[in-house]
Amino acid sequence: MAERLVVADASPLIGLAAAEGFELLRRLFGQITVTTHVRDEVLAGGELPGASELAGAIRDGWLKVDEHIHPPPRCFSTSMPVRRVPSRSPSATPVRVSC
Repeated sequence: MAERLVVADASPLIGLAAAEGFELLRRLFGQITVTTHVRDEVLAGGELPGASELAGAIRDGWLKVDEHIHPPPRCFSTSMPVRRVPSRSPSATPVRVSC
């Protein structure tokens, strides 16, 4: 049987912790892996849901941090208008970044 790799993002970890269901991850999957970015994002919450649970899971060994896993590049866009930045140049126009 092939080994299964379960990689979790920050939102489900935080959500499960807030709902007091963080332990479900261990019971369902045995071992979970997160990226260093996810670890840093969740632990940055300090006293917010997920931070102590994640730290405890890492300490207990069922949640691993893999620094070699990199998330795919993401593209963020917004439908909010870009505000004009005051400029001395009358020809300055707002710039919209899109993907």
